Amino acid sequence: FEADAGTMFNARVRSEDGEMDTFMNIRTPEGYYLSYDDDSGYGYDPEVLNIMLSESGAYTLAILPASINTRGEFELEIVQTPPAVFECDRSQTIIFDNKRVQAPYKMDVKANDNIHMAFVPTDGNAATLNINVTLNGEYFAYYYADSTMPQLSADIEAPFSGELLFTISDYLYRRHEFTVNI
Repeated sequence: FEADAGTMFNARVRSEDGEMDTFMNIRTPEGYYLSYDDDSGYGYDPEVLNIMLSESGAYTLAILPASINTRGEFELEIVQTPPAVFECDRSQTIIFDNKRVQAPYKMDVKANDNIHMAFVPTDGNAATLNINVTLNGEYFAYYYADSTMPQLSADIEAPFSGELLFTISDYLYRRHEFTVNI
């Protein structure tokens, strides 16, 4: 499928009876793995949620049988989902789990806006956060926090007006909750 950078989507497989075992993989235009899933959905069905595409081009999404003897019908559902909106002077909660490992957010900014963000774990679990930030589709900043940090802070000064897009990732594949103070 063809897609533009910044596109976010969910992909789900639903087998006819929930018992046909398949897996899904998604590759970038260069052929690198972007995402993979086996049994996160209903029954043996794969499901990937909140996948953010970082470049424009032709992506490959493949549904493959888990065994060469697997037969049956399935339905593939792909839904484009818009990022949530970060609002200034407000706290927001982000929840990750075994299915949701990315959380895209956007924010409109004006030239010379100064934004302070604090990502605070609220469930007592340490986590590793990766935050990629683009401004009007171009790389702008990258922030990282590992399990030794009690929280992640980011100070952003926008050089010009536009849309900041935050792709926040937590690859622990378990429930983890953050409060984001802006």
